[in-house]
Amino acid sequence: MAANGTGLQGPLAFVRSYVRFDEWFFSVVPLVLCAPVYGTLALRRAPGPDFPLNMLLFVLFVSVFLAFGYLINDYSDREEDLRAGKRKAVCLVPAPLTVAVLAALTLVGLLLAAAPASFSPTALALAAATYLLGASYSIPVLRLKERGVWGVVCSSFAQRGTPILVAGLLFDLPWVVTFDWVLLSFLNGLRYILVHQMMDRENDEITGTRTFARDHAVRSLRRGVDALLVIEVVLLVPSVLVPLWTVSPTAVASALFAYAIVTWLLVGVFVRVFGKRDVLYTFDLVPLEALLNVIVPCAGCLALGSFGPAYLLMAALFLLAGAPTLVSKCTNLRYAPAYVRGVVRRG
Repeated sequence: MAANGTGLQGPLAFVRSYVRFDEWFFSVVPLVLCAPVYGTLALRRAPGPDFPLNMLLFVLFVSVFLAFGYLINDYSDREEDLRAGKRKAVCLVPAPLTVAVLAALTLVGLLLAAAPASFSPTALALAAATYLLGASYSIPVLRLKERGVWGVVCSSFAQRGTPILVAGLLFDLPWVVTFDWVLLSFLNGLRYILVHQMMDRENDEITGTRTFARDHAVRSLRRGVDALLVIEVVLLVPSVLVPLWTVSPTAVASALFAYAIVTWLLVGVFVRVFGKRDVLYTFDLVPLEALLNVIVPCAGCLALGSFGPAYLLMAALFLLAGAPTLVSKCTNLRYAPAYVRGVVRRG
């Protein structure tokens, strides 16, 4: 672990590992932040002057909450992880200090969520419910992760659904828009956690941890993942394509065509060249990952670009944050010629 190094890089690397920053910042935060952006586009109204500041507070709230959620999960699972041979960063920190960090993350998150709403009781209550639901997945008293379907539903909704409910309140979004984005984000998270639990079945069997994936056949789980993917694609039409289409139909059509070609090539490379036929059920090439976490956020901010340079900056930041994902995925395009030659030969 880089945290053992010296200088600033060592402590920063340890903190990133401690709150598992890389596991949620690039795969959860961007899609959640799309809700207020596309909600504004859908309403065809200019964002208010306080929109950029509220977006900054909202991204900080989401980040602090997710850091809390992952940290409390690791703290609750310390003994199980050690039995499975997984020594996470939380095991290197005294327990009282981690408890203090969790308390601080809770307090800061509540303040960040309530500040844009002038500390209204509704905003505080909704933020508190978000934290409670996030903690219920792993804390010993409730531990929903071991209660079958409630575990996967709770985890996904806590991480990806309830923050958007907070956004609906802070940005005054219509309930239809809020519900649409809550559902899209929730189902996307549900697909991620099902895949994660499928991949973690062996460790869970070693530790005796009961999860939804352990209690169901792999074939049934895969069918569930397939169904969730189809529903997500359908939900993208009203939540993303329609608002963008009203801004620039040509740009949307061109981007969809380019994305379809690149996706076809990458899936072909993984299946035909690498021989990974279970590509939908691993994290090697997560379907829609780059689209939802990089392209959609960037496109939404670019569509708001006419309202001020702050939105162009937001688009650039999304692209910068998603660049490692795009580069890592597109690197495999170097094998595309071999895949295409194979298709031609078979044809």
